[in-house]
Amino acid sequence: MAVSVTHAFVSGKSDGGDSTQVRPSDWNDEHVFTGLETLETWDHILTKASDQGVTNSTTLVDCTGLSFSCSSGEFWEVEVLLIYTADGTGDMQWRFNTPGFDLSVRVDWGENSANAAHSTAVREASTTTTTARAAGGGTTTVLRGAGTKGFIATNASGTIQVQFAQLAATAGQTATIKAGSYLRARQLV
Repeated sequence: MAVSVTHAFVSGKSDGGDSTQVRPSDWNDEHVFTGLETLETWDHILTKASDQGVTNSTTLVDCTGLSFSCSSGEFWEVEVLLIYTADGTGDMQWRFNTPGFDLSVRVDWGENSANAAHSTAVREASTTTTTARAAGGGTTTVLRGAGTKGFIATNASGTIQVQFAQLAATAGQTATIKAGSYLRARQLV
């Protein structure tokens, strides 16, 4: 893997005649570093640009900006972090909607519907949606986090999409996914 770096400052001076010295054109050139294979690289790093809320609804909706395309027969490592607020205790749920997968193994984490810390390992096979996970809530002024890390082995082409909703439809209460939430995905096969 090669990483390319260019300087923010570009020298306007012309090169001198001595090619054994570092010249302005050398400074201005793109620099390539190799041997950085240990750096973590992702095919998709998607960050939510704005807040998105759901009020009085348990119908899972697409989390805008947190999706990517896939093809059948691919194997994806996925990681999602949802920063959210929710009015009611245990009032947010999330899942992946996919075109189809043979296998999904992941760990879901955050606060559970009773607002206690939790981490749950899940294995699912031959379906299109992962089981929705409940997360804690309680007030719109407290930021909370929930997420998933795992893999999805696709068996159809389409879009892998993060979805969310309220866990219990309550009039006047809102679950909001905040800007800065993210989805990272790396195709392994």
